[in-house]
Amino acid sequence: MFVSVLMPVHGGAPFLKEAISSVQSQDFGSWELLLVLDRPSNELTALANIFVKDESRIKVLVSPGSGIVDALNFGISIASGGLIARIDSDDVMEPNRLSKQVELLMQSPRIAVIGTQMTFIDSNGLVIGKTSYPITPSDIRKHLRYQNCIGHPSIMYRKKNVVEVGGYRKALTGVEDYDLWLRLSKSFEIQNLDQALTRYRISPSQYSKTFGSKYTILEEAARLDAIVNFIDDIPQNDQSIDLLQSKISRTRRRNIYRKPLKIIYNYQGYFVSRIIRIISSKEVKLLKVIKCIPFAVCLVFIAPNSIRGLIRQKMKGRNS
Repeated sequence: MFVSVLMPVHGGAPFLKEAISSVQSQDFGSWELLLVLDRPSNELTALANIFVKDESRIKVLVSPGSGIVDALNFGISIASGGLIARIDSDDVMEPNRLSKQVELLMQSPRIAVIGTQMTFIDSNGLVIGKTSYPITPSDIRKHLRYQNCIGHPSIMYRKKNVVEVGGYRKALTGVEDYDLWLRLSKSFEIQNLDQALTRYRISPSQYSKTFGSKYTILEEAARLDAIVNFIDDIPQNDQSIDLLQSKISRTRRRNIYRKPLKIIYNYQGYFVSRIIRIISSKEVKLLKVIKCIPFAVCLVFIAPNSIRGLIRQKMKGRNS
């Protein structure tokens, strides 16, 4: 099986050489590496072309659009492989990652996406943490109701399945991966390996850290759209966060009587995700408790099992 490794590249890309070297060091040899340059400077283009000279399996492409979604969709359209592996230009693959993922996908035709656990590293490559993502398709489907539990730079997916559901959507840039998993999970299975096969570099400029409350709105839009499609109805020239928030409220009101259980599930996801975000913040414990109270009270009435499940998941993460 042939694998296309998709790596969008933007900005100065100071860790590009290390990321590319980790692909070249794989114990699985049937791959091509697509470097998709997003609005590249002359310096970035020159840097990327250096790697092509010594490695025929690397292709340098320039995205015809702007932003990561355009770069990813363009890369998917160009990819020769039936399987596509993702990695970012500042992250690192462990040497056996591709072989492990290919093996599982070949054994399990129902699985569309296979991720791995990730080791968090800083700018110096020092380990500062790790993930404890759910592993089985059923657990992942439950977690996706309120939280992204798939490491985007760690995944391998079947190209035909991603194309079938429409690829990445620009209206949800910032949670484009979460949105894709939610749509794929309706028809296919998603799984995580229990091994940490991807090193994920934590950066102060990451989208989820700099986007603040807007990121929460985008997550909520992705979850609601998985129940009631409304994102595709938003005009391409008017996709502001304010409009998106208004559309979320309107869509809930319109469907609360048509699909009451599904809308309640959506509210459940909203409350749980807010509690998780508060717990993960750097505020003092007492302030966290105070902020969590209204969301916890709502959950007690809507879905008391969510409280128990959330506590179990947090304890599991603490003990891992």
